[in-house]
Amino acid sequence: ECLYFLEENDLIVTNNNHLQATPLGQLVSRMYIDPLTAVTIVEDLKKASQSNMELTAFSLLQVICKTPDIRTLYLKGDEYFENLNYADDHKNEIIIFPDIDEISEISAESFVQSIKNARILLDWIEEYETKDIVEDYSIGEGDLHSLSESASWIAHAIQRISKLKGFDIQNI
Repeated sequence: ECLYFLEENDLIVTNNNHLQATPLGQLVSRMYIDPLTAVTIVEDLKKASQSNMELTAFSLLQVICKTPDIRTLYLKGDEYFENLNYADDHKNEIIIFPDIDEISEISAESFVQSIKNARILLDWIEEYETKDIVEDYSIGEGDLHSLSESASWIAHAIQRISKLKGFDIQNI
């Protein structure tokens, strides 16, 4: 199953019973990211490109935050509905917006957690005070630091993958 996944997603090819990494597979290996992260990035950028969607910083932050390389920050109290409402208000910025009623509870919660994380990162890159972000989202400073470091790493991966695959994200 693993080899099938890698081959189906253009990470490896089979030549005469030998496995060989594709350019995307080599990049994923060099950048030390989860192959599923790369697949998520490629699928989302492809969908955005095909729909001529105008990507925003929030669009890419949400893609970053739904990858397995980003540790999710848990939802507390009313945060599920608060972030779901935010997502609904910004659905034109979300590349793949799932039908919450049609997906599993775990998938719905993961989607909403990615929205929360993306909002935190958006506030961070817009240079809100750390103390305000920590207070507004009920997180620790270490959580913010860890999230921003991981997101920076995945943002670099998005840039490299988009260049390799020919997706234009330069104006964001």
